[in-house]
Amino acid sequence: MNRATRAFVRSSTSVADGKATVSKLFEWYAKDFEAAEGSVKAYLAKYLKEEQKAALESATLGYSNYDWKLNLQ
Repeated sequence: MNRATRAFVRSSTSVADGKATVSKLFEWYAKDFEAAEGSVKAYLAKYLKEEQKAALESATLGYSNYDWKLNLQ
């Protein structure tokens, strides 16, 4: 489960120019991630590479659009 979570977080998260763009799932289920780790950022940091962790701390969170076509598969 950790390996799959790490792969998902790393592939769906980008951190650049003071903004972190993450999956919309982290917005929808923010309370669950906050309960698990204190904040969405803290949850994400567990799975990101070191250079992204540092940039994430001061970044503003933004959320990517969810691709509803995935549900049709």
